[in-house]
Amino acid sequence: MNTFEKVKSIEIFIEKMLAPMMQTLKTDLEDVRLAMPTFEGSMDEVIAVWNLHVSVNNLLKDLIPVEMEVRKTLFAMAFPEPVENTNTLELSHGWKLKAMHKFDRKIDEAAMPDILAELQNLGVNTDILIKYIPQLEMTNYRSMTEENRTIFNQCITTKPGSPSLELIAPKVKK
Repeated sequence: MNTFEKVKSIEIFIEKMLAPMMQTLKTDLEDVRLAMPTFEGSMDEVIAVWNLHVSVNNLLKDLIPVEMEVRKTLFAMAFPEPVENTNTLELSHGWKLKAMHKFDRKIDEAAMPDILAELQNLGVNTDILIKYIPQLEMTNYRSMTEENRTIFNQCITTKPGSPSLELIAPKVKK
């Protein structure tokens, strides 16, 4: 079986088997979500539904590296000399393959002061080159006095994060 035939058989499998299963899972999740305020089922039923979704999510995570590898291969084939930002390849029947070619740029903080000083000596406004983002240091925040924290809280927006859950199997008795 050649690669095209393998891909086609996987597409058929996804279409015939996985897509309906995913739709069922989405429907089940939506049913649970809509019923949550008045959910009359047991906690065990909710745990079972949640655990099913966790299992499916874990399976899908295994596919992410595979998809990335295929994406990189296709990108290299379609755009042998890509430009930064948008690249477009005309395909047959009016289709187009559009890709974003990005670069991650990180600042070498050890080298930065000397480089900024050199640029400033050349008359470059270095203030516009780097964005400083305020980030709360939780250890220091928690060590503040209640009075100081109350004052500082005036510039803090607090909202609940996503809870984390872990289902731990019982220990097997020997």
